[in-house]
Amino acid sequence: MIEEIKIMPLFSGSGGNCTYVEGGGARLLIDAGVSARRIRRALALIGRDFAEIDGVFLTHEHKDHIGGLTVLCKNSGVPVHATAQSLRAMSPAFAVQAHPVTYSVQVQDLLVTSFPLSHDSACCVGYTFQTAAGKAGVMTDTGFITDEAVAAMVGCQTALVESNHDPDQLRNGPYPAYLKARIASAKGHLSNKACADFCAFLAGKGAKRFILAHLSKENNTPDAAYRTAEQTLIAKGYDAAVECAPVAVL
Repeated sequence: MIEEIKIMPLFSGSGGNCTYVEGGGARLLIDAGVSARRIRRALALIGRDFAEIDGVFLTHEHKDHIGGLTVLCKNSGVPVHATAQSLRAMSPAFAVQAHPVTYSVQVQDLLVTSFPLSHDSACCVGYTFQTAAGKAGVMTDTGFITDEAVAAMVGCQTALVESNHDPDQLRNGPYPAYLKARIASAKGHLSNKACADFCAFLAGKGAKRFILAHLSKENNTPDAAYRTAEQTLIAKGYDAAVECAPVAVL
């Protein structure tokens, strides 16, 4: 029996992002937004070692997604992948394989494919992972669900999706007006409702597990994100597992 693809978020949120993906004999990291020491420690807690990692795939160049990358990967020899646009904005101190916005890379028996999102960065992408056993996907940091995200994420059994903020908490929260506007914009972050509606759409296409990610510490709570997704799925008649990714603390 072929094992299904595992998606295990190690850190999530504005404090830093890093997700472990395993499938088809491949072991990957998506982003490295906390210190190398914390990433190595988190991998050890799930019985993995950075020396086993076959590649690091970057979603975009913001610090909460690449903050630990230089120390983690310098002199390691592990392949690092990013879009050419993100790479130009990063100035890394080691080799990074540059790709177009949409690209596919075969790692062992795991096919990794990027797709564009809408965020205020040089170029933000999500990823799908596919083997003979099935398909999974990761998408965070997007102001809305792009057409490319819809096409890419259909067929995923497991989906990690951004559920960044509750609109009321954002509106009444401590952030200055310009930052609230940025987060709520088409190049900002996905709200709980937008995430929940997309999860319901994916459930209708066969998805069975959802991981809610990139929750704002100031403008959201795990309970609010979970309830919004769970209630939306139930209202539409779908039975799927919902969980929240662990929030990274600065």
